[in-house]
Amino acid sequence: MMDQNVIHTRNIFAFLFIILFYFIQAGINMYIEGVQSIFPPAFLFIVFASILAFFIWKNLLVKPVITMYVIIFLAYGYFIFLLEDSPYLVNFFFMWLCIPLSAIYQRMDAVLTAGSLSLIVTFYSVIRFRDTIFAGVDLIDFPYFFLFGVILTACLAAFILSNRKLLGQVKEKEEQLTYLLHQTKVSTWSCNANNGVILATSRETGAVNTYDLFNEDLFKRVYEKDRFFVQKKLDDLKNNSLEDFDFRIVDEFNELTWLQCRVNHSSKNGVWDGILINITKEKTLEDQMRKLAYYDPLTGAANRYLLKQFFDRNRTDLSGGLALLFLDMDGFKQINDTYGHEAGDQLLKHITKKIQAQLKITDLLCRLGGDEFVILMTEIEEKEALERKNIIQMVLNDRGGFSADIHASASIGFAYENSIKNADLNTLLNKADAEMYSYKGAAIR
Repeated sequence: MMDQNVIHTRNIFAFLFIILFYFIQAGINMYIEGVQSIFPPAFLFIVFASILAFFIWKNLLVKPVITMYVIIFLAYGYFIFLLEDSPYLVNFFFMWLCIPLSAIYQRMDAVLTAGSLSLIVTFYSVIRFRDTIFAGVDLIDFPYFFLFGVILTACLAAFILSNRKLLGQVKEKEEQLTYLLHQTKVSTWSCNANNGVILATSRETGAVNTYDLFNEDLFKRVYEKDRFFVQKKLDDLKNNSLEDFDFRIVDEFNELTWLQCRVNHSSKNGVWDGILINITKEKTLEDQMRKLAYYDPLTGAANRYLLKQFFDRNRTDLSGGLALLFLDMDGFKQINDTYGHEAGDQLLKHITKKIQAQLKITDLLCRLGGDEFVILMTEIEEKEALERKNIIQMVLNDRGGFSADIHASASIGFAYENSIKNADLNTLLNKADAEMYSYKGAAIR
């Protein structure tokens, strides 16, 4: 069923077309025959036009579909009166324009009604004006007038059926796309950078919401740490330069949701469009994979690969002193043998937390494997590094916080380089490792 608002809009279009047609037809008549030639049909047209204008104006009281029928019937009524007043063949052919005019509604009932009325008016005209309009027409040719009306009506009806089928297919595809977008948690958006109006579909309901690009309230749901980044991207949009980007929002449950904004780069004239994709699962998986690639799964400390990357990156960016601490737990094998590997694992986690509590943001804790750890300290003086080493030693030797029965101290080796630019990671590791084992040997003796 066609939406009533659509029919109302087409009623307005049909009314304007009739007004335009009348003024063109009346203007030609006045030019050829004078002003008197447009009367009295002009009076009838004014009455009919007033009725149509009232019906269209009162579309809330009068159903648009009723107005549609009134337009069609009044159009034919006007042409009958015009033929009575000016029985010319050209006015008879003008009457056939009502059929294609009815096709603007894309409704079968409108076209069939216009086609039927055309045949009725043709039959009336053949009988009424046989000796005037059709004086030079042979009787055998009259069926062609009716045949013309039938063919024209049939062609327009076929066009409407075909158009309906195509529109049905388009609607079906739109529903499928909407379903897929909903299932994949995708929203569509469109933004006019000229006036700042953003139209975005809801991922949950498909409803279209309107936002103001220049209103700061737009950023309320954006995660605080991402707001500056998103603002910069929206500034790029205002300047007609925008690339795809990822950002986070805070949902109604106060949880973070990752969104990916993809941009249609064929957008023109300051109007951009694209899609928003919920990539929270992908980001979570990416984060998990990153942790597996860079972090020890048991303790959460960095692994060898991240240690190497951390060292290389700081060697490129920094130039200050570098300290490396090599830690090895004392008596850890005995703890595993006595209390089991589960207890040993819990102890390693406990040790990691104690060490992490002593680190700065410029430090990195790495578990090399087993009960061996490495601490890398950047931008630090040797004196401070030794002081912090002693603090970590004291913390690890403290028996509190884990179990009265289980305790393991640590031996710590130390290596230092005045400038990280001159440092070599393997050399530092070997030096600190050798010092650590010298402490272990001394403890055994």
